[in-house]
Amino acid sequence: MQLLRTLTLASAGVLVAALVAGLVVVLVFLVSTTRNLERVRLSLAAVADAAAGLSRGVERLHGAWSVCATALAEARASLGRADDRLAELTEPADVGGGR
Repeated sequence: MQLLRTLTLASAGVLVAALVAGLVVVLVFLVSTTRNLERVRLSLAAVADAAAGLSRGVERLHGAWSVCATALAEARASLGRADDRLAELTEPADVGGGR
């Protein structure tokens, strides 16, 4: 009877030790997972910041492109007017009504 009781207590002790070891493993896993999740969150935040910076850069580039396109259109119009004015100035004058 004493042997059975000792074996039962030993089995219970082994079971409790296994449960404690399992809980420690689970806690270590959860802590490492939490740290990894924090790293992933920080990485995603860095990617989001980079994407926002890229978006601002694209907006600035688009604004600069619009300014350049407007300046180019104005320059073309000015050159067209200058060309017309030059043509007026270089046309031979019709003096005397022709033949």
